[in-house]
Amino acid sequence: MGKARGLVVEEWLDCVDSLKVREFEVPEVENGEVEVEVFAVGANFFDILLVQGKYQFKPSFPFIPGAEFAGIVTKIGEGVNEFKVGDRVLGGGHSGAYAEKIVVSTVQVYFLFSFLCFFYLFC
Repeated sequence: MGKARGLVVEEWLDCVDSLKVREFEVPEVENGEVEVEVFAVGANFFDILLVQGKYQFKPSFPFIPGAEFAGIVTKIGEGVNEFKVGDRVLGGGHSGAYAEKIVVSTVQVYFLFSFLCFFYLFC
């Protein structure tokens, strides 16, 4: 396990302006998972609702919002054959993307073509 920084929500917030960057423990990469260094994220209306506790999905505290991300695979778990360290990927899930690193199941990530720039993905 290592440390990374992210927008960690420890209680329901009044607005997204209250989000603070905090250090957190990156989970160990388990069987069928990859760790991704995040270079781009999508910002969605439901993320605002999520941090305010107004979305139908309510994660337990603490949590990191953000569903869409793109980045580079930095670690792979056992049984992962479709990705390797250094692959550029695009992915999504319920939360966790507003951080420097995210650990997700391989069913949540897809290869990202080399000609696509991280900067323009979520514009």
